[in-house]
Amino acid sequence: MRQCDEINEIVRLREMHLRSKYGYSSRRSDMYTDLISKAQCTAEEKKEILKTIAVFIALTERARRYGLLALEQAAEKLPCDFMRIGVNMILSGYDPQLIERMLMNIIYFENPCGKELLERLISVEGILAVWGDDNPIAVKTKLLSYLGEKYSAEVYKDGSEVNSLLEKYSSFNNFKQDKASHSDFDANQLALNLVFSAVIRSSIVLKTLSKIYVLGKEKPEVLKDNFGSLSNIIYDFINDVLMPEIREAKSLNMRFDQVELLAKKLQTLHDDCFCWNDSLESVLRQPELMDIKGKERYKIYGFRKVVREFFKVILAVISEKEWCDKFQPDLFSEIIRHCVVEGKPAIEFVEGESLKLLLGGLEKSVLPAVNV
Repeated sequence: MRQCDEINEIVRLREMHLRSKYGYSSRRSDMYTDLISKAQCTAEEKKEILKTIAVFIALTERARRYGLLALEQAAEKLPCDFMRIGVNMILSGYDPQLIERMLMNIIYFENPCGKELLERLISVEGILAVWGDDNPIAVKTKLLSYLGEKYSAEVYKDGSEVNSLLEKYSSFNNFKQDKASHSDFDANQLALNLVFSAVIRSSIVLKTLSKIYVLGKEKPEVLKDNFGSLSNIIYDFINDVLMPEIREAKSLNMRFDQVELLAKKLQTLHDDCFCWNDSLESVLRQPELMDIKGKERYKIYGFRKVVREFFKVILAVISEKEWCDKFQPDLFSEIIRHCVVEGKPAIEFVEGESLKLLLGGLEKSVLPAVNV
């Protein structure tokens, strides 16, 4: 599996792209002033809130060291549902503005006050800091600012009471990378499951596929001018996130049962289809596509099928070393054109008897035919 410094660089570059794409830096800056007066706390309560801040410092260290996907197991150990909701939204690939808006909806409708309200406001800031790949010092500085000048001033004082308490509380959060309890294959398979899940849920991948799909049907001349750049967005994401994990373990071809585990994740998401439909609907609301008539047909038909066929080809590619070595932008563009633009089945794209048998077996076992 990848080394920590490699993962850190991949995460940093990917999150920089996400921030520029979705305007992370333009999130609300007014601090929800209508809530500030309700979030006043005593000195003792502020000391207790240091435990909440310590949680996000530990989460940040884990995410920067092992990647955002390492938060999946950490989410189970978080002390409250509010934190778990936020972290699971990160893992599901939600945009930061949507994460912030949904968490603030919970706060407004539950109407907490005092210590509980301040902890939740700090949690919102902490969750967005984890999403944004902030370093632990920046996270500590941001979150302590909610407690006032005294606490903020102690960030840079070695041995200060605040830093000592944060170090003590952070040690209670067992978010270190879990030691492998199975064979190397099991560890590699777990990592592969996580990164494949991230790809098939990614808002970047799904929204770009949605745009290609709709433009191909409604405005092919616009797609022709933009196909290369749109295809490269998806290629860069998959090449940064999924392929390093594949290439690391690719001394041999994958067994059928290994590929079948990934196919089950694909089928589960296809059946649930919330994030796929959501990505399509968000694309249909874009200004350049507002004039499309009969949008309702896109919510049900077609898109789910072509996306699944696209990911079936990706499964075939990563299953054999020879195909992994060929994974380049030109081949990737051909996959998108075949499955998403032309709507052809995955099995017609792959070459060689072994891959056709693989896809045929997956279709019989976990990926049944889709009625459109």
